[in-house]
Amino acid sequence: MYNGRNKTFFTASYEGLRQIKSPSQLGTTLTQAMRGGDFSSLCTGGFGPSGVCTDAQPSHQIHNPATQAPYPGNIIPSNQLSSFSQALLPYYPLPNIAGTNTFSGPVASNVSTNQTLERIDQNFGDKIRLFVRYDWQITTIFGGSITPTGGSYGPANNRNIAIGYTHIITPSLVNGEWPVERRHSTRHP
Repeated sequence: MYNGRNKTFFTASYEGLRQIKSPSQLGTTLTQAMRGGDFSSLCTGGFGPSGVCTDAQPSHQIHNPATQAPYPGNIIPSNQLSSFSQALLPYYPLPNIAGTNTFSGPVASNVSTNQTLERIDQNFGDKIRLFVRYDWQITTIFGGSITPTGGSYGPANNRNIAIGYTHIITPSLVNGEWPVERRHSTRHP
């Protein structure tokens, strides 16, 4: 019969974490006029006789991406609006606050983690000791967004094994240790 008294030691643990939050997030969304092609509100300095924005910010004048010609009055003709973009607009929120960041609302921000640790130590007499440790962690992070094309998702799978060997060779050579460790981590975009 095996007598492991003062020879064999072991431990094991498990931890699970679930965080479910809905913090408020600020973002900029298109106004109702912008959804119809009217970006005249970007030009705060007014328009010249040709309909070109006269304020000092060149980025306030919008241009046709194919010809680089400015859109008079910063208005895109309805026949030039992308049908694909128009199909996506119902999924984007309308502004609900004034200012640069025109939308404020809650977004999901969830974290789920499971992890374990197992370790066993064995004493082979007074001079030789061995341990083996194994741990793993699986984490999934989901960060929401106010827009349907934003947000993030990040699963991660981490595994670790370590082996340690200690041999007291002589009283003057107290310790010889040769640890071995292997890690494996997987992340997905």
